[in-house]
Amino acid sequence: MKNTLAFIAFLLSYIAFGQLDKLPDEIHLPVVSYNIPCEFSWEKVYTTYGTRNFTTPQRNQPFQGPCLSFAFNAAIETMYMIEFNTSSSILLSDAYTDMKVFVGEMPAFETVLESGFRIPKRAPFQSIYLPNVNSWLSPKYNGFRTKALNCINVERNFRVEPMESNPGEYEILDTCGTSIHEQDNLAAMEVTPITHLNSVNQLKNIILTKGPVIMKVNNLALDSGYTLQKFKNYSNSEVSPLSFHAYSIIGWENGAGNTTKWLFKDSWPVANGKQLSNSEFLNLLSSGTIELSRVSNILKNGSASQVHKFIVNPSLQCVTPQETLELFSIGTLLHHVWIGSRLYSKVFVHSNIPADEWEWNISDVYMTSLTNAPTMSSVLISPISSGLVTIKVRARKGGYWTPWKQKIVNISNGSGGMY
Repeated sequence: MKNTLAFIAFLLSYIAFGQLDKLPDEIHLPVVSYNIPCEFSWEKVYTTYGTRNFTTPQRNQPFQGPCLSFAFNAAIETMYMIEFNTSSSILLSDAYTDMKVFVGEMPAFETVLESGFRIPKRAPFQSIYLPNVNSWLSPKYNGFRTKALNCINVERNFRVEPMESNPGEYEILDTCGTSIHEQDNLAAMEVTPITHLNSVNQLKNIILTKGPVIMKVNNLALDSGYTLQKFKNYSNSEVSPLSFHAYSIIGWENGAGNTTKWLFKDSWPVANGKQLSNSEFLNLLSSGTIELSRVSNILKNGSASQVHKFIVNPSLQCVTPQETLELFSIGTLLHHVWIGSRLYSKVFVHSNIPADEWEWNISDVYMTSLTNAPTMSSVLISPISSGLVTIKVRARKGGYWTPWKQKIVNISNGSGGMY
């Protein structure tokens, strides 16, 4: 406690003398214990009144290069829903962001976004990628970027159309499209790099309490394959051409032995996630192989949220669903045993989980030898008159009774001699 207070006093004095312009996202304090659920996802957040999805629909990047734009936009879209506490999503134009930044460096996104850059809503035929074009560098775009930036810098959409003179080729027009102010737009006024973590739980706590985290993975060739294969089950052919890839981390699933499967919003969703050692994740971060950032302070159409942001209740996450008590079909062992002069049949039923109480309802029969076990109940019955017998049974777990399970069987009571 004494060391912590001393550090806080130092930090405040550091800020007071202007040597720290904003608080770092991660401060080197002694390792603390976080209330971390075993799994969590912004795609399915449990609340007291049901579940909520704070992610936008999956969409795929059209070619290699714009993954960071997709990752940052995915995080901004989710942070908008968190900070504005809304279930209405806004899908942003990935091409508009990509054409503005146009490099695969995390600091470039920080510089652009914190300048107040507004990203317009993704709209048909505005700021779109072309079909069957595999790179912004394709000659089909014909001097694309200068024209696009001329439009973006005055906050208008750039226009892409097929060339009349060369069918199958495209160009960005000199004339801009509509103003982005004619549609919803979002800005992320703060981008915070995460350069150090004391533990993986610290990152999980950031995701849980502050929102998704953008992760860039520099794809190094390793003895066992490539860096990206540590996070997903990619084939060598899928990842060997990539110098890096980027995701928005929206949650996790804890594994055995201090491992974690990170849940991604991924613009190339071609592989399933896999468990990664927590210590190896921290080593990748400290070595610079992976880079982390998060976004916050979202503006919609230039205005900040006027409501309290959504806050996750950790105790509601990772709750094992209670399995509902169910009964299987009623079984019968017809004409099972003679007891005195009567022939008895055995009826029985099993349940999927232990029951607290069993109840049989069978009219016009003699009943004996009732046996109740946690997941099974049986009874011997002999009808007063041979013929059709309606058998009903139900079970209780806590305050819940199952519906009656019913079966109609033709049963003899053995009258008239040996059956």
